Amino acid sequence: DVGVHQIADICCYIADGTESDYDINRANVMAHMQYKNISECLDGISKLISYLSRDVSDVEVSSGYPELKLPQNYAQAYDIRDFIQRLVDRESFLEFHSNDDLPLIVGFALMAGNAVAIISDNPNVNAGAQTAHALGKFTRFNRICERFSIPIVELNDSPAFQPGSKQERLGIQGEGGRSLREECLGSVPKMAVTLRQNYGGRYIHANLKTLGPNREGLVCEGARVGVMGAEGAVGILYGKKLNALDPSERDAARQKFLTEYVEKSLNPETAVKLGYAKKLVSLDNLRVELHEWIKSI
Repeated sequence: DVGVHQIADICCYIADGTESDYDINRANVMAHMQYKNISECLDGISKLISYLSRDVSDVEVSSGYPELKLPQNYAQAYDIRDFIQRLVDRESFLEFHSNDDLPLIVGFALMAGNAVAIISDNPNVNAGAQTAHALGKFTRFNRICERFSIPIVELNDSPAFQPGSKQERLGIQGEGGRSLREECLGSVPKMAVTLRQNYGGRYIHANLKTLGPNREGLVCEGARVGVMGAEGAVGILYGKKLNALDPSERDAARQKFLTEYVEKSLNPETAVKLGYAKKLVSLDNLRVELHEWIKSI
């Protein structure tokens, strides 16, 4: 038996190479951190304890940070881990549940020498659309942050929650409700950053300041935020009109509607005007903004 349970706040698992597929899958979900040997495990635990206790005075603060980059194509998948590694202090990111293959990344890191929690969509898995299991992971990690009073940086790049009957059977409504409850009751400071896109319920879940105290939001320049994505919205709003057009005119008309919808309904400046986000920020200045926020809390 893998011997992993949920009584401890944080569980580590050392694999010996003889585990069955069942054991591996169970460890991926239940164990926060996995290692190949006891030496690596103790190093990871030491690093984690320094973050949770805020005892990071002997850690060298990074300088000369690498440039932050994101794909220009909103539909292009990418692994958010590379972006996180560039954003935080060098080699400081300690990921939880790194092998669970969910579209949500969580862990702890240092920013300007200060311990922070990282919660992030991962567009490399399921395009970043969050599932019932991912929402459960979100809720559990928020509780750990609340227990140890660690401020949260949330990176958002997601088209929506995952729809469909399968997710309904898995209880995505209930998991979503529990995650929103955690947001409302949480007291640790949180900064939500929209990187490329965020729509509908996922956007409210990530950015609405009225969900809880000590919440702020940043939106990167060029990001798209709104009720729903352009393709789906144009299909609903103008589907009949497009179908009535001559096929030779349809593509040009669709592109016109898409451009108009993006400019009017997905403009990130609207999120700032409505108070969902503090300000627009360029990728070049994102790290500076986060460092200033961390120093102010």
